[in-house]
Amino acid sequence: MVRNGVSSRTEVALALTLASLVLVSSCGGGGEPASDTGQVIADILLAPVGARCIVIQVVGSTTVTQQLSLSAEESTTFTLSGLPLGTDTFTANAFPVACPQVGSTQPTWVSDPVTAVVTASTPVMVTLEMTEVASMGRAGIGVDFQPSAHGVLTEFPAVNPFAIAPGPDGNLWFASDSGVVGNITTSGVVTEFSPPSHDARNGITAGPDGNIWFTETDVGQIGRVTPAGVITEFPIPTPTGAPLGIAAGQDGNLWFTENQSNKIGRITISGAVTEFDIPTAIGFPILITGGPDGNVWFVEQIGNKIGRITPSGVITEFTVPTPSSGLQGIGSGPDGNVWFTEGSANRIGRITPTGSIVEFPVPTPASGLFGITPGPDGNVWFVETLGNRIGRITPAGAFAEFSLPVANSQPVEITSGSDGNLWFTELNVSKIGRITP
Repeated sequence: MVRNGVSSRTEVALALTLASLVLVSSCGGGGEPASDTGQVIADILLAPVGARCIVIQVVGSTTVTQQLSLSAEESTTFTLSGLPLGTDTFTANAFPVACPQVGSTQPTWVSDPVTAVVTASTPVMVTLEMTEVASMGRAGIGVDFQPSAHGVLTEFPAVNPFAIAPGPDGNLWFASDSGVVGNITTSGVVTEFSPPSHDARNGITAGPDGNIWFTETDVGQIGRVTPAGVITEFPIPTPTGAPLGIAAGQDGNLWFTENQSNKIGRITISGAVTEFDIPTAIGFPILITGGPDGNVWFVEQIGNKIGRITPSGVITEFTVPTPSSGLQGIGSGPDGNVWFTEGSANRIGRITPTGSIVEFPVPTPASGLFGITPGPDGNVWFVETLGNRIGRITPAGAFAEFSLPVANSQPVEITSGSDGNLWFTELNVSKIGRITP
């Protein structure tokens, strides 16, 4: 919807028109609606010359940010959904660079903030008047936004939980920084087990054998625990290798990183270990995940690369575009790609199975990104360890962020549970959190 009837090209920031409004209901147990997801589809009728990206932000109880790529003088369609309920503030900025390069770039068009009350059942009209920074020309954007409730948080006490993964028994299993492994039911009941070797447990995953597997970093071992709590430990060939991340591969084995020996390890369910050297001399592998392509993917924190290893041990590396990005977490996405976190660059990265990388700047500066996982809602979820938030990004790159109730709780890892929620660890306050998608 164009406001103010502009006639000069230099005065047009963006022209949007509402194409359709869709309200989608998802059902929980018993067939009752669990939540309403509002979704607005809007058309950009004419993008101004020089504008390649617009960033629309909605700030309320949570923050929703969407970056939309533009083609000058061409039409574009986009979707924005999951807006927070209550009093929200809407803003929009247009930039002369592609969305992945927005970073600290100054916008060429900016809007004044507009406040509106968003409810679950009534569309709200928001008109954003935009000013061209150079010429102070005015143009407007008008879009109906239909919101939905997301991000309900619940917390449960646990002892220094670090890594977390869904188990074959329907529970969530966690590895503790204090040296125990444990599980938590979807109703919040915690049980803990102490392995013979007292050591920090930094990685955990469900195995193809119906058991849970975890890493014992300081003593150089891989542990296995049955759902009943029976623990077996397997030493790795390089005792000082410092196994950290662990994941199940599609080949029926478990794969893990050795960040001190610069190797990727493979362990069979009977405990036989094989190690593979990473080509980059000091890659410093951290976390690892099974990929959608049948391979296993991992991050190299110092090497600033994403690694891919085949079931036979052939490693290929892909350099991340942003130097010294501080790679941390990695997970297989619901879109057939692999997603990762860049702690130093404050970006979420996406890599295709063939190695093409796109990066998305996170709205909150210096958020300290770490764990990342596919969500049951078709999006990707991640933790902001320093920002004290749980974040969500759509496959197209739209962000939402959810603040945690307790300050400095230090969320670390996150995973999807059998109950359709996201579960995460809060190391600094000894809690496990649950958030609805």
